[in-house]
Amino acid sequence: MRYTNEFSALRQSNHIRFTGLPETVIIIQKVDVLGGAMRRVIQWEQVAATAYGVGGIATFVYLTFFDDVVYNWWNWILIIPINLFLAHIWPIYWLFLRPIFE
Repeated sequence: MRYTNEFSALRQSNHIRFTGLPETVIIIQKVDVLGGAMRRVIQWEQVAATAYGVGGIATFVYLTFFDDVVYNWWNWILIIPINLFLAHIWPIYWLFLRPIFE
């Protein structure tokens, strides 16, 4: 009974559209029960994604400007895409590739 009232309130506030399917009520029950836990999981996913992005940008800047590469009129065309690729896989680069090729 409690979920029916919440469902009506959500339907009236236009957060969801009523389709008449029983699965819709089940979804609302899961959100009600796991709402706080799901918000914490989403926050940690955002923190992890932000950290991964910052690590990739830092790796690209390091490889492009501070890795003692001498650029000339043609080699930057190859080096910049390689640096972009390595920046995308930066944990593999720092943990495995850099120690091997250093």
